[in-house]
Amino acid sequence: MENNQLNRMEEMLGALVKMVGENNSRLKTLEEDMQEVKGSVKELMQGQERQDRILEMLSVKSIETDSYIRDFKRKM
Repeated sequence: MENNQLNRMEEMLGALVKMVGENNSRLKTLEEDMQEVKGSVKELMQGQERQDRILEMLSVKSIETDSYIRDFKRKM
Protein backbone atom coordinates (compact mmCIF):
# COMPACT_ATOMS: atom_id res chain seq x y z
CA MET A 1 0.00 0.00 0.00
CA GLU A 2 1.17 3.45 -0.73
CA ASN A 3 1.90 5.82 2.08
CA ASN A 4 -0.80 8.14 0.72
CA GLN A 5 -3.43 5.41 0.91
CA LEU A 6 -2.33 4.48 4.41
CA ASN A 7 -2.63 8.09 5.58
CA ARG A 8 -6.08 8.34 4.03
CA MET A 9 -7.20 5.13 5.74
CA GLU A 10 -5.84 6.38 9.07
CA GLU A 11 -7.77 9.64 8.62
CA MET A 12 -10.93 7.73 7.78
CA LEU A 13 -10.45 5.45 10.78
CA GLY A 14 -9.93 8.48 13.03
CA ALA A 15 -13.11 10.05 11.65
CA LEU A 16 -15.03 6.81 12.26
CA VAL A 17 -13.73 6.56 15.84
CA LYS A 18 -14.80 10.17 16.44
CA MET A 19 -18.26 9.47 14.98
CA VAL A 20 -18.67 6.36 17.16
CA GLY A 21 -17.73 8.39 20.22
CA GLU A 22 -20.27 11.07 19.33
CA ASN A 23 -22.93 8.42 18.74
CA ASN A 24 -22.17 6.82 22.11
CA SER A 25 -22.54 10.20 23.78
CA ARG A 26 -25.87 10.80 22.03
CA LEU A 27 -27.04 7.32 22.97
CA LYS A 28 -26.22 7.95 26.63
CA THR A 29 -28.20 11.21 26.49
CA LEU A 30 -31.13 9.43 24.85
CA GLU A 31 -31.06 6.68 27.48
CA GLU A 32 -31.13 9.30 30.25
CA ASP A 33 -33.99 11.12 28.54
CA MET A 34 -35.87 7.83 28.13
CA GLN A 35 -35.56 7.10 31.85
CA GLU A 36 -36.93 10.56 32.59
CA VAL A 37 -39.83 10.02 30.19
CA LYS A 38 -40.58 6.62 31.75
CA GLY A 39 -40.72 8.26 35.17
CA SER A 40 -43.07 10.95 33.89
CA VAL A 41 -45.33 8.38 32.22
CA LYS A 42 -45.45 6.33 35.44
CA GLU A 43 -46.48 9.44 37.40
CA LEU A 44 -49.15 10.26 34.81
CA MET A 45 -50.51 6.71 34.94
CA GLN A 46 -50.69 6.83 38.73
CA GLY A 47 -52.50 10.17 38.53
CA GLN A 48 -54.91 8.75 35.96
CA GLU A 49 -55.65 5.74 38.16
CA ARG A 50 -56.36 8.08 41.07
CA GLN A 51 -58.68 10.19 38.91
CA ASP A 52 -60.47 7.03 37.75
CA ARG A 53 -61.06 5.97 41.37
CA ILE A 54 -62.37 9.44 42.22
CA LEU A 55 -64.74 9.40 39.24
CA GLU A 56 -66.00 5.98 40.27
CA MET A 57 -66.67 7.19 43.82
CA LEU A 58 -68.42 10.31 42.52
CA SER A 59 -70.60 8.20 40.25
CA VAL A 60 -71.65 6.03 43.18
CA LYS A 61 -72.37 9.13 45.30
CA SER A 62 -74.42 10.62 42.46
CA ILE A 63 -76.51 7.45 42.14
CA GLU A 64 -77.01 7.35 45.91
CA THR A 65 -78.05 11.01 45.95
CA ASP A 66 -80.50 10.51 43.07
CA SER A 67 -82.01 7.54 44.89
CA TYR A 68 -82.29 9.54 48.11
CA ILE A 69 -84.02 12.42 46.28
CA ARG A 70 -86.51 10.03 44.61
CA ASP A 71 -87.32 8.40 47.96
CA PHE A 72 -87.71 11.80 49.57
CA LYS A 73 -90.10 13.00 46.82
CA ARG A 74 -92.21 9.83 47.15
CA LYS A 75 -92.63 10.38 50.87
CA MET A 76 -93.82 13.95 50.42
